Amino acid sequence: MPPSGQTRGWLGEAGREGRGRKARLSDIVISEFMDEAAVDDLRGDFEVLYDAALVDRPEDLKAALAGARAIIVRNRTQVTAEVLAAGPRLVAVGRLGVGLDNIELAACEARGVKVFPATGANDQAVAEYVIAATLMLLRGAYHAGEAMLAGTWPRQTLMAGREAAGKTLGLVGFGAISRQVAQRARALGMTVAACDPFVAADDPAWREVSRHATLESLLAAADVVSLHVPLTEGTRNLLDAQALAALKPGAVVINTARGGVVDEAALAESLKAGQLGGAALGARPRGQPWRHGADPRPVARQHEPDRDRAGQRHGRHGHLRGACHCRGRAFAGRADRGGAFERTGNGSARPGGAGDRASARRGGRLSGVEAAAGGAA
Repeated sequence: MPPSGQTRGWLGEAGREGRGRKARLSDIVISEFMDEAAVDDLRGDFEVLYDAALVDRPEDLKAALAGARAIIVRNRTQVTAEVLAAGPRLVAVGRLGVGLDNIELAACEARGVKVFPATGANDQAVAEYVIAATLMLLRGAYHAGEAMLAGTWPRQTLMAGREAAGKTLGLVGFGAISRQVAQRARALGMTVAACDPFVAADDPAWREVSRHATLESLLAAADVVSLHVPLTEGTRNLLDAQALAALKPGAVVINTARGGVVDEAALAESLKAGQLGGAALGARPRGQPWRHGADPRPVARQHEPDRDRAGQRHGRHGHLRGACHCRGRAFAGRADRGGAFERTGNGSARPGGAGDRASARRGGRLSGVEAAAGGAA
């Protein structure tokens, strides 16, 4: 058996020896971490090169793509026109996640390469993260752990903690993940409001959610703000100093979308000034450490705990398998294990939800705090 992280014969003739079976082609390159059981499942049908360190060896990655028909990435691998050119036989890009800002979609379209994000795979994990962060930030007990370990019991300080019931949760973007957050928040007795110009006013999704036409009005009403938008030129630094100043004093911010959606320098200043009651960052700008001091500090945690181990092997990652089912020049996008695709004109799959589709397609600029593009994290 080949060493872990590799499959014999991924490029050349090795691994194609007959045994009376039809020869296999060198199909898939996986350049970042993926659950081993899911990789083994793909190996049942394809020749796979799995090397989670390829993302840090761009020249090796390009060499590996010479005979590949599909590449599976997370958010660190930059699928550029140059990378695509190194794989002349590529027909598919599978994305372990839903953000597509690391993939040059125009270059993919020009080469006829279809893009398949793992739509829905981490919806539940992100929604639960948002609710957990909401409770933690409103209660204010998280950072008291260090004081307790130092031998104190800061009871009086923590009595100022707030309940979620009766508070207003403001959702910036109202796609699939955002709607799951709304469902859970309502169960806690929260009032839920959202802003998404790409979800029609008569959409049934608004039935139990207060619709705001502008981001400015949403921020003014919210005790908790949760971001669920893709990173485009229209959403970069969407929550800037001006937007943060529009929040209620003591409001908390949760970002599980993309790091660039929040101006972190402005966020840090708002925390230090006491304008914000707290922040939780489940997403950070790629490769940029937190440089804004440690007191007060945001809560930073990953929000996708088990999506690979459970989702890739079972229902929620069936569409990733579909992204890799390519024979010769044909391509089959199979969703037989659950999960649907939202396709653009070139056949690429996009994250589900009207906000996701429209914002990814248009990347429309939000002037000031006028509106918010919707989407999954």
